[in-house]
Amino acid sequence: MNDFILKNKFINKHIWLILVCISSSLSILLCLFRMYSTESYTYSFLIWNLFLAWIPFFISSILLKNHNRLNSKIYNLSLFTLWILFLPNCPYIITDIIHLLDIRMYMPVWYDLILTTSFAFSGMFTGIVSLYQIHLFLNQKINKNKAWLTILFLICLSSFGVYLGRYQRWNSWDLFTKPLTFFKVVFERFSEPLAIYTSFGVTFLFSIFTIIIYLMFVLILNQKNYDLD
Repeated sequence: MNDFILKNKFINKHIWLILVCISSSLSILLCLFRMYSTESYTYSFLIWNLFLAWIPFFISSILLKNHNRLNSKIYNLSLFTLWILFLPNCPYIITDIIHLLDIRMYMPVWYDLILTTSFAFSGMFTGIVSLYQIHLFLNQKINKNKAWLTILFLICLSSFGVYLGRYQRWNSWDLFTKPLTFFKVVFERFSEPLAIYTSFGVTFLFSIFTIIIYLMFVLILNQKNYDLD
């Protein structure tokens, strides 16, 4: 892992922005076609969830682009904190596939499967690219070993955020609007035996899943000589 050297060459060509746009556009078109064909807004929530997944991508792009221009620690820390809060929205879309169990309306199951999978991939892909950008940003601020450890910790934190979003129905902005209640719920997740079983299971499996995908992503970049720096 430590052999990876972070470089910004490939990102600067804007290829990831193009790929993320194509992936998200396809997902939205599939949803709009379903809405038009069925005159139903059943899956319209997927578009909103994908929008939320784009927020960390925008933030990480700003941080990476301006890390040499702005040395304000408060500015960087504020954006970085905001990025952490919204990052769980990326892998969270994967959990929307669960709606296939209770939605059967006018369209074949195979179409809805492709639709939800497309959004799940778009959200996850957007999150992985955003995570990579933050990795590049961290490499400018700390050494490579600490950057990798931070990335792995952030993936675990994001996975716990997926649990809070899916099972506890918390949103990213609730930390600002209901901070006391939010931290109370988080504490309860680690103090109640029954609650900790689900919270640990979801967090652990999502963490492993995301780490594997991220390592594959980084490995592909290195194989193509688009190395990490």
